[in-house]
Amino acid sequence: MDLKESKELILEKLAYLKDKLPLKRIFFPCIGPSTPPRAINIPMLRINTVLSGSKLITLPLKSGVSAIQAKAGDMQCSIPNSWELQSWNTDHEFLCLVAKPDYLRIAYYMVKNGSVSGASHHTDRPYSESLRSAFQSMIALSREDD
Repeated sequence: MDLKESKELILEKLAYLKDKLPLKRIFFPCIGPSTPPRAINIPMLRINTVLSGSKLITLPLKSGVSAIQAKAGDMQCSIPNSWELQSWNTDHEFLCLVAKPDYLRIAYYMVKNGSVSGASHHTDRPYSESLRSAFQSMIALSREDD
């Protein structure tokens, strides 16, 4: 898939998320106990949204380490220095937005029969202060007890 096709696919999936997929639950992983083997450390803000299917994931939540079955419309907002342990055993699709310092990385992943495929796109310029502020608010929400 070339860059133009990747960008078009990402834009299509973002439009689906914006216009057709109601958000259901938001999980805010925290900086949890020691990172288990095979877990991925999250170095910067990352937002995963399940578009279809069911994604099995273990996260350090304020209530303790929990295995979650995220479904379409569920979002995971991982703060820097948190971790996640993903399973690739269930069929699902998700979008992953990573707030890099000078650009956004948006990736689409499709998991089918344990095989992962996808596409990604990087913005070509820094993102706006209002979006930076929104990301900082998401990080602050993860630290609240509400």
